[in-house]
This record gives sequence, C-alpha cells and structure tokens, in this order.
Amino acid sequence: MSEPQVKLAYERFFGKPVKKSVKHLTKLSPGDFSVVQKKARVLKITDEAELIEMLEQEMATKDI
Repeated sequence: MSEPQVKLAYERFFGKPVKKSVKHLTKLSPGDFSVVQKKARVLKITDEAELIEMLEQEMATKDI
C-alpha cells in the first residue's frame, strides 16, 4: 500500500486520521488493518501509538 492508502485505511478502520508518519507501513494490506481493528476492540486500545505498534507487528510477521 502507498502512504496515502495507509492513511485512508487507518482513518477507515480506526475512525480518525493518523497524525504520525506512516511511511514505513507500506507492506500492510487492508486485512492487516482489519486484524488490528479487531484486536484493538477486544483490548480497548484507541491510542494512535499503540495502534501503529500493532500495525508494525502485523507487518513484521510477513515474509517480504
């Protein structure tokens, strides 16, 4: 995903625009956002830094 796509996906899945840089999250897919959204709901996580960390963890599990 391109940086603009990551920003759009973040807003779509988490209901607010991302304020921090997401340039490094370009290996994510919409499915990764969905997984993090579900985990964040269960864990009641809404903090942007924590959500970005969770997205980074999803990206780290990929073998790219």
